[in-house]
Amino acid sequence: MLEAAKGLVLKQTKYSETSLIVSIFTFEHGKRSYIIGSVRGAKKNKTMQYFTPGSYVLFTAFEHRRSNLHRIKEIEFVQVFHSVLESVQKSAVVMFMVEMLSKILKENFTDHDLFNLLISFFELLDTENKRTHYMLYLFLVRLAKYQGFYPHGKYSVETPVFDLQGGTFRADFPIHNQYVQGENAEHLSNLFVMNIEEFEQLSLGSAARLELLDSLLAFYKLHFEGVANLKSFEVLKKIYF
Repeated sequence: MLEAAKGLVLKQTKYSETSLIVSIFTFEHGKRSYIIGSVRGAKKNKTMQYFTPGSYVLFTAFEHRRSNLHRIKEIEFVQVFHSVLESVQKSAVVMFMVEMLSKILKENFTDHDLFNLLISFFELLDTENKRTHYMLYLFLVRLAKYQGFYPHGKYSVETPVFDLQGGTFRADFPIHNQYVQGENAEHLSNLFVMNIEEFEQLSLGSAARLELLDSLLAFYKLHFEGVANLKSFEVLKKIYF
């Protein structure tokens, strides 16, 4: 059956001499895998541009009910995020976002609200010209909420320790070593209650920002096994820290 869908490209993998297998988070079906033929080879093929991770595309595909791999027939852009393509800093943020999504999203699990949230993030990043690195924190905080492991409680003098494993702020240290404390715990607590305008006003030094991002990723790693090795994170550190 031929169906139309729109989605964000998450990942592409070479398949045979001329084909690609592409992972796309679609509005209609959630994350799905698609194959597209005759796009690789000696001659430059303009179709390849649609499969860059982070592309927002509209396509028609032959949906195979008995297979997890569907074949794309036609494709075009829904929207092009021009400033993201032109900025090394913004591109690094997008690569981080799509790699994270490709690892934690489940196949064929539809989530319209999450899809719309992600598109709004890409649009915001495309128009933002200052402090784009803080979009990383906003993205991770909002994504955690949608994935159902939002922290319980908040930092205070009485609860100065954040248990990364249990996801709670507490008065004492847990029996394991998966926790943060002090200013880092306070910054983490603040992140989860900030709105977009407050994120734009966030001001931390490079060392504090890196420690905070490390803590957020540690929080994710305890809930999603695939997050352990993010190649894009190493690129981010070279650019932003």
